[in-house]
Amino acid sequence: MEVLNKEKVEIVLSHDKIGNRGIDISLRDIIDILIKAKWITAISVIAGILLAFAVGMYMQYMQPYKGSVNMIVTFNFNGIEKGLDPYGNDFDISKVKSPAVLSKVVENLNLSNHGISEDNIRTNFKIIPIIPGNITEKIKSLQESKAQNIGDGQDYTYYPNTYLFTLYLPRSFSISSYEAREILDEIFKQYKKYFFISYYSGPLLTEEIGPIDYSIYDYPQQIEILQNQITTLKNYLKIKNSEIGANGFRSKKYGFTFSDIIESITVLEKVDLQKIGASIDSYNLTKDKEALIKLYEYRIQESELTSKKKNDEANIYANSINKYQKDKNILVIPSSGTMSDINSVEKNQTSKYYDDLIEKYILAETQAKEAVNNADYYRKQINKLNRDTVKISQKKEAEKEVKSMLDEVRTKFREYIEISSETVQEFYNSELFKRAMTILSPAEYSSTKSSLKLYLAIGALAGLIFGLLFAFLKEYMKRSEKKNDDIVLE
Repeated sequence: MEVLNKEKVEIVLSHDKIGNRGIDISLRDIIDILIKAKWITAISVIAGILLAFAVGMYMQYMQPYKGSVNMIVTFNFNGIEKGLDPYGNDFDISKVKSPAVLSKVVENLNLSNHGISEDNIRTNFKIIPIIPGNITEKIKSLQESKAQNIGDGQDYTYYPNTYLFTLYLPRSFSISSYEAREILDEIFKQYKKYFFISYYSGPLLTEEIGPIDYSIYDYPQQIEILQNQITTLKNYLKIKNSEIGANGFRSKKYGFTFSDIIESITVLEKVDLQKIGASIDSYNLTKDKEALIKLYEYRIQESELTSKKKNDEANIYANSINKYQKDKNILVIPSSGTMSDINSVEKNQTSKYYDDLIEKYILAETQAKEAVNNADYYRKQINKLNRDTVKISQKKEAEKEVKSMLDEVRTKFREYIEISSETVQEFYNSELFKRAMTILSPAEYSSTKSSLKLYLAIGALAGLIFGLLFAFLKEYMKRSEKKNDDIVLE
């Protein structure tokens, strides 16, 4: 009887353990279920992979590109921070797509053999400026403040110097990933050459200081022409000397810095040229006395007209200064503002206008006095020519010496032009253009096929989960049915 009672108690306890008709599954049961359901799970996984493969292939088929190549390029030269090119004009990054660049790319890589033309590259080549996050936030903040009429309402313009070059590869491009990277590398290489040719100022220097037939000019005019050309060359070299990296640059070919060349040209100007000018002036040398006098008379008239015009301008500015009164601006000052703040703002606003008037007045007066001095100088030269007492023999001897010295100066000056041009070219090649355009991130290929692996992984995982859920659900239904039968029997 005790045994029966114990068995009955065990049955009741087992029934209580079931409670709300739950089903207990042990670890061994789970392993048994997985083993029994291995084929169902395997079939589900295979079905998921096949379905994912079909979806992935369809998505790839719908993609217009089979991949892309990306490169990050940064520019560093004077003016780029203001959106200007080396000449001071607006910098146009779209010139990377110019025919001069892309035609060379197609030619050098024989892309026509792959059915790729210049237009194909231009259509699929994109240039995107990269703007730092802090700049983006600043622009956004200013725009919000402006929309709410908060702050000074000033606009902020950022000129990017870093760009993302992206070449998209249509399925019609029969090239490998390596060849695609080669194309983008060649685009950068050819644009760098184009950039150098476009902005190297050697040809411009030759145009400004080109060959001149000095024989058609009188001796005083030859001095003036040489003086103007020397000034042009010196100014040109001073500009180059102010560019990034120029201070420490020394030509390997000539051993000169830009400052060395400027000093040498200054010696030519202050010593040799002035010596020739003194001889011309002392001996009243001229090829045509009457023609030279007429030229001086014309310049006197020009100088007198300039003097009158500049005096009138100076008087206008003087009257404006005398009648000048400070503007009384109505300013909205925050609650923390004080009268000293108002006076300070007002003073800054009016001071600039007043300073501009003073500057224009001084400039006009200076130019007027300079014109008067020029007129006086030409009058003195005319008097000297009219009262010329220098002997013919002395003139001939001096003229012979002046011609020789002029030839020497012109020869030296041509040498300095050549030295300057080649030194600038060397500087651009070895220093400036080495840093003017650099690659931050080399060309990298990205394929759209990589997404197929993700589709397959998702499909396999989904198939596995579905198979396991199906197996456990089947086992659950089986055990639930058995349990219900046991309860009925009980």
